[in-house]
Amino acid sequence: EGIQAVPGVRLRVAWWGEIPNFDTKIVRWLAQDYGVNIVVDLFTLLGPLFETDEHLTDPLKYIARKTLSFPVVRLSGRFSDVSQDITRVAQESHIDACIIYTSLGCTQISGIRKVYRDAVSEKLGVPTFILDGDYCDSRVISGHQIRARLGEFFALLEHQKSQ
Repeated sequence: EGIQAVPGVRLRVAWWGEIPNFDTKIVRWLAQDYGVNIVVDLFTLLGPLFETDEHLTDPLKYIARKTLSFPVVRLSGRFSDVSQDITRVAQESHIDACIIYTSLGCTQISGIRKVYRDAVSEKLGVPTFILDGDYCDSRVISGHQIRARLGEFFALLEHQKSQ
């Protein structure tokens, strides 16, 4: 219907990994300064695998299936399945760019970042930026440093679009 969550959206972005907890205002800054709307994040990356009435017939099996279908758990699956799901979600979301924020303490997300990059950047040609940091500790990379690095990435994207 042409209604935008972020006025003046110029870029639809997937942000895979968590937003740094010590500086969640980064999301507002990206929207205001670069017209970024984060349309996919770690928790919306992979939707539920199933929708059934199993909760009525076998509640314990339903709870087990629901728990195992949580996106972070599904990312621990087979490489081919995860890659296929990431590619599908990126295509369906019509993303223009991808940010992969990996916490040095989270081996699951840090280990899978190549799968993300290959699925999005190499298969779909979507510009992808990997940013290492920490979800809670700004001593690893500060909010100011994150903004500077993201600013460089988005400035490069704007420059490429203008050519």
